[in-house]
Amino acid sequence: MKKKIKESHVAFQKLIEHSSWGITLLDAKFNATYSSPSAERINGWDKNVRLEDPNAIIIHPDDLEAVNALMKRVAHIPGLTETCTFRSKHFNGNYIWLQCSFTNMLEELNIKSIVCNFIDVSEQKSSDFKLTLQTEQITELLETMTDGFISLDENLCYTYANERALKMANKTREDLIGRYIWDVVPDAIGSATYQAIQTAFIEKKYVCNEDFYASLQLWQENRVYPSGGGV
Repeated sequence: MKKKIKESHVAFQKLIEHSSWGITLLDAKFNATYSSPSAERINGWDKNVRLEDPNAIIIHPDDLEAVNALMKRVAHIPGLTETCTFRSKHFNGNYIWLQCSFTNMLEELNIKSIVCNFIDVSEQKSSDFKLTLQTEQITELLETMTDGFISLDENLCYTYANERALKMANKTREDLIGRYIWDVVPDAIGSATYQAIQTAFIEKKYVCNEDFYASLQLWQENRVYPSGGGV
């Protein structure tokens, strides 16, 4: 029986050591009492150095208040788990993004700790930032265009309209976003514009045409491009 328990313990230790997730144990005062080998691979902190100075502040100052508040909530409720993402100082001095789950296991006989499971999500954060930046740049470009621009989803509902398009249609974004285009402009059904949008949407091809929109007394040139799900 003891042999089986020992073998299970060894197997569990191997899982911890080779996991992509780091594990740190904190006592009731949030002092680090254990750090797994995988934790060292993630944040660069030698576990002995970390344990020598368990109160070292490695959370980014801008994230510290929120993380401390979360940890205090967890510490007051046995069994509670909460997850957050924050910046943590790597041993080499730079900050990395960690996704961390804190679980209150202080009342578990063989654990008696707040268990922190964490993984490095810096690459994902970098990708998200670049995507946000690109989106902002595209939006800024569209808003400064002298042409009207709209986008429709796979149900031909408005997902975007720039300022020029809103002025041309005498609409607000609240009038358009999320609404089916032919419910907004039913008088355009059957028109050249209607045919252009339907053709681009169904046949997945670029269509260019001119049309006179009588209700606005407006001649317009339409350039309709199929997109991933709409136009």
